[in-house]
Amino acid sequence: MTAPYIVGSATSKAAAISIEPNIGTLRWRILDLLRKCGSTGATDDELQSWTGINPSAQRPRRIELCEVGLVRNSGRTRRTRSGRQAVVWIATEGKHEEN
Repeated sequence: MTAPYIVGSATSKAAAISIEPNIGTLRWRILDLLRKCGSTGATDDELQSWTGINPSAQRPRRIELCEVGLVRNSGRTRRTRSGRQAVVWIATEGKHEEN
């Protein structure tokens, strides 16, 4: 997988190129943490807080993990630090599932 970017946006493409060397490590950190969370899972807000990964880098990596079936929506929500409800994400057993 490569980092996605908005076609026609020089800054988006530059950002995708600059994160490319770290993209696998970021995905692994997110997946590893979700596996450790088990059925409790984590929201994107929690993942960002616990890993220190910037939201604009964390969320796309979590989406990529969903796209390959390693992470899915648990069907539950939990409050974020701002008090809003957010989807709780959980690791799968590696089978392709709908997110």
